[in-house]
Amino acid sequence: MHNKLHLYIKCIALLMAIHSYSQVDTPQTLDDQIDKGIALMFQKEHSQSIELLITTEAIAKKINGMNKFFGPH
Repeated sequence: MHNKLHLYIKCIALLMAIHSYSQVDTPQTLDDQIDKGIALMFQKEHSQSIELLITTEAIAKKINGMNKFFGPH
């Protein structure tokens, strides 16, 4: 059961990262998403907070990887 929940959370985070990539692509927007994720954490909305922060991290890593090859956009 625990493994299924863990896999489910990872799948949701991945889907959100794919969906959100087109919506979040500037450093300022990423900072705003991090601030929102932290605010959700303090509001005890832990699931939403984790999903948002994981998604934002994935996008930031992808952008950083793209910048290494193509330069900042």
